[in-house]
Amino acid sequence: VSLGMAFLLFCRPKVAVMTSKLTLWFLFPWYLYCLLFVGYSPVDANNYLYGASRNHVSFLLIISLILYYSTYIYQNKKFSLIPVILMVPASVQLYGRSGILVSVFIFLVVVSYRVFGYRKREDVFWGMALLILGFIFFLFLFLVFSGNDMDGFLPGGFGDGLDSPRWAMAIEYFRSLNISAFGFGSNLDNLPLISEYNGNPHNSYIVGHSIFGIFFVAFVVFSFSMVFLKLIFGFSRKRVALTLLFLALALRASSDSLFFYSAFDYIFLYLLVLLTLGAIKPSFTMKRANC
Repeated sequence: VSLGMAFLLFCRPKVAVMTSKLTLWFLFPWYLYCLLFVGYSPVDANNYLYGASRNHVSFLLIISLILYYSTYIYQNKKFSLIPVILMVPASVQLYGRSGILVSVFIFLVVVSYRVFGYRKREDVFWGMALLILGFIFFLFLFLVFSGNDMDGFLPGGFGDGLDSPRWAMAIEYFRSLNISAFGFGSNLDNLPLISEYNGNPHNSYIVGHSIFGIFFVAFVVFSFSMVFLKLIFGFSRKRVALTLLFLALALRASSDSLFFYSAFDYIFLYLLVLLTLGAIKPSFTMKRANC
């Protein structure tokens, strides 16, 4: 079903535009309503969705942003910066570290594309600059998460560094793997720490592997390999921007169990289809020399 939805959006550009706009028009007004009438504290944000935490709220807003901007960038349509500008303070209010990081990263990508994307400049230099920007950002991410004594200096939950149950659950899962579990998956309820969180490891990749085993590993390796090979051999500012949005989505998936065998898989597959099958004109081509 998710793959069919992804191809529907890919093959029907007008449907993709309408879907992305309706998603934004619904989710962001709903979030503002909750902010005004439910409350703005992190504790209040846990009541925005019945039976779900504030991290789910951040996740929904982020994937709606990625769906909107990836669709408009791919179709060469001008887009509004208002949603991504609203998302940055919203992610801080929702207090999630991964949500803040991904929101700021999407902001940098989208604003850079908006500033330079409609001007007649060399695509190669723009793309290289954005790649360097992305590298610096993730280097900053690594340095921030490597320190656990930054409370009071950073917004949201950054002050705790890597001190999170998510990392402990990931370590527990990987230590539990043997040949059989690696090949065919594992029952998360058999792991003590993960079972304390109702079998939710807060990591979509762990969930995917626990269900599909080595087939999921092959899918992830193949997907990321195809995306980066297409980037190398079909370099353009549009492809760089879409690839970075894909990476933002992949990063967000590592902190919540809302992808891979869920209702939102079509967004991940949609970006994957855009980047692997989409008609994105490269900035330059390699021509064979005449001998």
